[in-house]
Amino acid sequence: MRTRTSRSSHKTALTIGEIRSEKLGQWIAPDRVAIVLVGPTWPTWKGNEVHALVVVASTPSSLMVFDPAGNGDLDELPFRALDAQRSGPGAAWEVLIAARRG
Repeated sequence: MRTRTSRSSHKTALTIGEIRSEKLGQWIAPDRVAIVLVGPTWPTWKGNEVHALVVVASTPSSLMVFDPAGNGDLDELPFRALDAQRSGPGAAWEVLIAARRG
């Protein structure tokens, strides 16, 4: 989240915090995706520090993810299961969100 450092300044401060899977599920829409990082327990992890998954949809209790290194299928993961994958020191809750301009 960006906030202005003062009323007279154009500088902004950046606040970093956890964005849990449930919060992503509330944000995801047909014109929005999120890229999340997961750690080494993910099945297609290849020895680097992190692995990226694309979150494409949600249900009330889970997220649908696409693994670019996977077999092309969508995987449905409960919020807690995905949060466990995302909490490692390499993944560190990082997320990139993207929305189509409209």
